[in-house]
Amino acid sequence: MKINLPIYKNSYLPTLGFFLTGTIFRFFPGLEWVFEATWVMCICLFFLHVFNAKFVVDAWIFYLLFAALFLIFSSANSSSKEFGQPFWYGVLAQRQYFIVFGVIVLYTEGVFGRINSENKIKIIGSMIILCFWFNLIFNFLMQTVARSLFSQVEALYVIEEDRLRLPTAFVLLGVFYYAEMAKRSVEKATYYYFVLFGVIYFLVFDGGRSNLICVAIVLLISSLLDKPGVAAKIYTIFKVGAVGALVVSGFFFFSGDLGEKLANKYAEAFYVVMTGQEGLDDSANSRIQQAEVILEGVERSPLLGSGFLSAQFNEGFKTFFGYFHPSDNGFGGIVYVWGYIGLVVILLQLVPMFTCFGSVSWCAESASLWLMTLYHLLFSTVSGKLAFGFEFSVTIISMMMIIKSSGKRNE
Repeated sequence: MKINLPIYKNSYLPTLGFFLTGTIFRFFPGLEWVFEATWVMCICLFFLHVFNAKFVVDAWIFYLLFAALFLIFSSANSSSKEFGQPFWYGVLAQRQYFIVFGVIVLYTEGVFGRINSENKIKIIGSMIILCFWFNLIFNFLMQTVARSLFSQVEALYVIEEDRLRLPTAFVLLGVFYYAEMAKRSVEKATYYYFVLFGVIYFLVFDGGRSNLICVAIVLLISSLLDKPGVAAKIYTIFKVGAVGALVVSGFFFFSGDLGEKLANKYAEAFYVVMTGQEGLDDSANSRIQQAEVILEGVERSPLLGSGFLSAQFNEGFKTFFGYFHPSDNGFGGIVYVWGYIGLVVILLQLVPMFTCFGSVSWCAESASLWLMTLYHLLFSTVSGKLAFGFEFSVTIISMMMIIKSSGKRNE
């Protein structure tokens, strides 16, 4: 008996985009079920798709299937050998990667499905806008109205910065999208307001040093992409630099203690990097301490890594190393968990970034997706975003490939 898939021509991309935002609830007490339902639903959608459609497996789908299963089961196997963690604890610790099965549905329907070329770009644009505003409003309310309710949740609350640690990837994608729209629209001011709003959100509620630097670099590259000639590019660099300096100066002037605190964080990080000695910033100091754990783990298991520990198994890494998070250590953290083989598997996702470069100038949607992939690459040097946010990064690349498959220049 054939079952009708709950996927419609004009709604499946926004719907799957909303599913992806379900990861935001993973550590919220009482709302964990939303995250659990998200990855289970993605698996169900995948098998419904396989049973009800002619399932086409191209190189990208094969990669997604292989990479998702590798990240889950290789980590579980390695952690079982290295730490004695039960295998299924290791699988469930990486269950967010099952969302990739939903990404496969997104990609196959977008490239091989019933959506005509004219609608692909519009649908992806609606997904970006929907997820941007949902995440921005939700995060803002959590950081202001409900922050005190979750101050005891260690996985969510950053004590030294008095803020919640929330996913901001869709907010950032929206910032890039509106920046690209401002370059293409006659109503530039409207879109620049959205960009400014998003940047202020990051300054006030995120404040991660490396994150802000990567965002600034990508926005600068965005401003240079469509500038022909060396002189025009140099002029743009100075213009963007002046505007950026004005915005940052205004932020520091009006924010008072918050601006001073952010400036001190950069100064402390610079001191730690230049001297190799611990300073006054715990976050910067932790990188030095964690580097020793990373080096020892890579020496023991260089090819397939040491795996990832579940917090349900003896409180995870905390019992063995104290404060230790592989995602804090960039590519080193990736090699620690999955080894050098895993690093190669993860970096293979970037191949479409180069094959799709020609479609970057087509529209704001394709350009913002490409910029988001570039951001993931830059930020991975310190956060390992390509791996520890793999389900999101391959979603971005899949959407970019859907636009390329349309062959339509919708500028």
